[in-house]
Amino acid sequence: MAAHVSIVGAVETATALAASLLQTVSPYKSLTSVPHLYAPYLNFALAWALGGPIATTGHAATAFREQLSVWWRKNAPASDFPAGGLVWDYCVEVDTGHFVPWQTRLHVSDSGADRVRHIGNPLMDAVVPTARMYAIDHVSSLLQRAGRPVLLVGGTAVGKSTLLLRGVSGGGSGSGLDNDATGTVDIHMSRLMSASHL
Repeated sequence: MAAHVSIVGAVETATALAASLLQTVSPYKSLTSVPHLYAPYLNFALAWALGGPIATTGHAATAFREQLSVWWRKNAPASDFPAGGLVWDYCVEVDTGHFVPWQTRLHVSDSGADRVRHIGNPLMDAVVPTARMYAIDHVSSLLQRAGRPVLLVGGTAVGKSTLLLRGVSGGGSGSGLDNDATGTVDIHMSRLMSASHL
């Protein structure tokens, strides 16, 4: 099921993402020295704010997501996404301001032992880094850093809690979060429940 995206919510989310992206650069460089990042960061933020909440499973949702990606490439200003894949398959390279595949952000060796990172001792906390996992971790960490709530929806044991706990503990791409101001709440729901149960 896809989440309903309100215009105001999307604008707030895009603003929070863009501001958080610029804050990740500002400790290293003056914001006036990186104008090449303004348009790509805004484009990235808008794409994720509008298309991030769209479900990624099911034929209708996948088809709509693909249509939105094609539309985005044609109509979004300063949209220089590479050919192939969806717009959400790319992130902004800080040095060049160009969009590169999330896969380039994975820094793991080819040995199997290095592919699994353990957060704690239990096997349930093991994380196998993938481009999609990194993208969701990065975007949710940016939103958490900006003080925005993050809701991850998905099937059992796909890593929702682990991702958020990594972000809060500083183990994910969003390290540097204020642990006193962030936290997670697990809400176990079934298809028989509605939002009024919250």
